[in-house]
Amino acid sequence: MGFDFSASGWDINEISVGNLCNLAADVDFKDFRTGGMAKDGILSMESGQSLAPKKKMPKVFLGGGSLHIRFKGTFTLNMGDYIHHRYHSEGDQSLWISTYFMEQVPAFRLTAEEHTEIYEITYKASKM
Repeated sequence: MGFDFSASGWDINEISVGNLCNLAADVDFKDFRTGGMAKDGILSMESGQSLAPKKKMPKVFLGGGSLHIRFKGTFTLNMGDYIHHRYHSEGDQSLWISTYFMEQVPAFRLTAEEHTEIYEITYKASKM
């Protein structure tokens, strides 16, 4: 709808829309927290090591997030209420994953299930 009505006086309050983050890494992974090791533009992670955005984002009433990743290996992704899935690639594909966040911090956590190499990752989150 784009607006709500306050309880007093029926004022219209606009819902803010805007980017919370636009993180990208294909050579340097400094915008992400990880236990992995970045070398020569590849982030190598061993089983149990994780990757998440470094930027602290606020809890939002309604937000959206979009993750693009090109990798080799297997990891589990937790992103919002609905995405808790295991992904595998031999390095010849990339994934685009998007979801909504209701009353949450729009972020994700990726955990390696085996030796995993990440070649490129982009994460965008915004208020809706």
